[in-house]
Amino acid sequence: MVRGKGDLSDSEARDQIRRLDRHMWLEYNSSWLNSLVLDLLLAEYPRAKFVLTIRDCYSWLDSMFNQVLARSHEDSPHLQQFYRWFAETLSPGSHEDGDHVLAERGLWPLDGWLRFWNQYNNHIMALVPSDRLLIVRTQDIRRDIPRLADFLGLPPDTFDPGRSHEHKAAAKFGLLSAIDENYLHARVAMRCGDLMSRFFPEVQGLSDVPGL
Repeated sequence: MVRGKGDLSDSEARDQIRRLDRHMWLEYNSSWLNSLVLDLLLAEYPRAKFVLTIRDCYSWLDSMFNQVLARSHEDSPHLQQFYRWFAETLSPGSHEDGDHVLAERGLWPLDGWLRFWNQYNNHIMALVPSDRLLIVRTQDIRRDIPRLADFLGLPPDTFDPGRSHEHKAAAKFGLLSAIDENYLHARVAMRCGDLMSRFFPEVQGLSDVPGL
């Protein structure tokens, strides 16, 4: 059952969150899926703090393409159902001439990916009170361990910097560079320009992202 489809009331969803919390007994919960129930988490855990790790949209796109293309197509029926529902909520739109390479690989149109990046980050920043939210650039996680420790009230030496990038894609496909460059930059400016200027002013285009 999915809350967004109306299968669960907010009360029922909060009951499930509490059961999951008791079952797993996590010190911290790290998942982008938390954004789907962020309002409930804020209400259920009024003392909880939230860390948003934000990645520039170019390297984020490259990572997402690599992960999706390398992922096994043997996902469970439950996961397949979730992916279909999530795509419907996003309304990714139609491919254009500039991103035909994505259509050939069965990936959403470029505009849909960029709208998700923008909406996801803005949703969290708008909903979480500033005193409960710390925003860290993904590339700066190791350097920002003192900030993280201070925000969470934990000793800095309890953080393991060696585990800051454990979930790397199994393979790199170089798909981002195959998208028409002018189309890519125009869409980034339209959908992600404000957040990119705020958090990644040094990134003016694909060539400014190390490793791409």
